[in-house]
Amino acid sequence: MGPLVDEAAVKDGQSIYQNRKKKEGKPLLVRKADGDGYFVGPAIFTDVNPGSRIAQEEIFGPVVAIMRATDIDEALSIANGVSYALTGGNIFQES
Repeated sequence: MGPLVDEAAVKDGQSIYQNRKKKEGKPLLVRKADGDGYFVGPAIFTDVNPGSRIAQEEIFGPVVAIMRATDIDEALSIANGVSYALTGGNIFQES
């Protein structure tokens, strides 16, 4: 994983992990990055509300927000309900 652009981006990434993880989703994986440079460890959050900041804001860092949809129509509605879509993806699994 490459570095972030500057120290401000690193601080924003750390803020996401520290302040949002318990409020906006359940942390499945949160890792710290070691070493010099502008690095932030990866994080994966589950049970994220589609309207939460972590789901709606563009985050330039290794963060994955997992949201649940009941069907393909709801999944498309969630995907189309954000302003940013640089790195969006979905997996549809029938229950």
